[in-house]
Amino acid sequence: MKQKKDVLLLQQASKISKKIKARAKYYDANPQYQKKNFDLLKKESFLKLAIPKSIGGLEAPLSTILNTQIEIARGDASTALGIGMHHIVCGYESESNLWSTKKRDRVFELIISKNYLINNIASEEKLGSPKGGGKPQTKIYKDKNGILKLKGVKNWATLSTGLDLLIVYAYNSESKNLCRILVNKNDNNILINNSWNGLGMRSSESHEIKFDNTIVQNSNILYEYSASKQNNKIPFNAWFPLVIGSISLGIAIEARTKLLSFLTNRKPTGYKNTIGEIPFIKHQLGAIDSKIMISKNFLLNTADAWGNEKNRKKLIPYVIAAKRDATETGVHVTDLVMRLVGGIGLEKENEFERLFRDARSGLINPPIEARALESIANSALTNKDQSFLL
Repeated sequence: MKQKKDVLLLQQASKISKKIKARAKYYDANPQYQKKNFDLLKKESFLKLAIPKSIGGLEAPLSTILNTQIEIARGDASTALGIGMHHIVCGYESESNLWSTKKRDRVFELIISKNYLINNIASEEKLGSPKGGGKPQTKIYKDKNGILKLKGVKNWATLSTGLDLLIVYAYNSESKNLCRILVNKNDNNILINNSWNGLGMRSSESHEIKFDNTIVQNSNILYEYSASKQNNKIPFNAWFPLVIGSISLGIAIEARTKLLSFLTNRKPTGYKNTIGEIPFIKHQLGAIDSKIMISKNFLLNTADAWGNEKNRKKLIPYVIAAKRDATETGVHVTDLVMRLVGGIGLEKENEFERLFRDARSGLINPPIEARALESIANSALTNKDQSFLL
């Protein structure tokens, strides 16, 4: 049973969703930082959902945060992706404690007191997924005067123009280790190239960021580790796949809601009743609802299990499978919806096509299909007595 505070957060998220939905069409047609949406999220204290209570945060359970993400994605998926990335940083660090207490408290205090937005900036054109073991070309080094500097280019930096703090994945030329560095976005030696022009998530601001010999303080190196120990030292991040999955589900649920309205109001002259009474249509609607029911329950049950389980290693394949299922649900449902509504689905005024486009973004967020299935298979081969119970 949900706590009263969790119910209130979901009600709050639903209200936010309705407000940002009114601007979704505009932001999709005019890609930009969604300032009004994020100002609203800041006003409603949503930036501190995943921050511990001990330092002033709300410390909402992961499953509650996923539910708020589902609601926000129903209003605007680009907004949900941006705030979701912020939650991933805060939630994962609160859980893993990779940074020193002093550094973590300093960053979280900026988020609480100044409403700073934060995101991990890791992707590079030649790197692929950091999980693949490649070394980033972005690096920190000492110049001839002994000053530590950051140089490199990152792509797909979600929420780039709206961010205040960046956590940059780089190679430390001095220590020969991989590291994560805290950088203030307002540094003069940071350039944002407005390069994002994607099929969906049009206002996610996933631009390219160039670090042109940006000065780095030693105190801003959050943590570092050798490449050989990366997989052993860094805890599995369940927040990323589960948050991405929740956004896909929000898109699917919104598409289904719009479909239901269409089916109960559409009555061609050749039909006695609305098209929602056609047996084939009912069959397809039933398939949509059952798919969403299963996917949403799997995602939220996995999140609850992750939040309550101390031995989380056995839950990793469930997290991966839940993300894969949720993103596939987003794609499958929006595809069925487009087929059922017919030609009007192609018209931007009706927004079906925006949901169709936005749903595809979940497919390229890690773990992608092939790597997800490989990870699940590896788990099966090492745990032949899998009970398939969370």
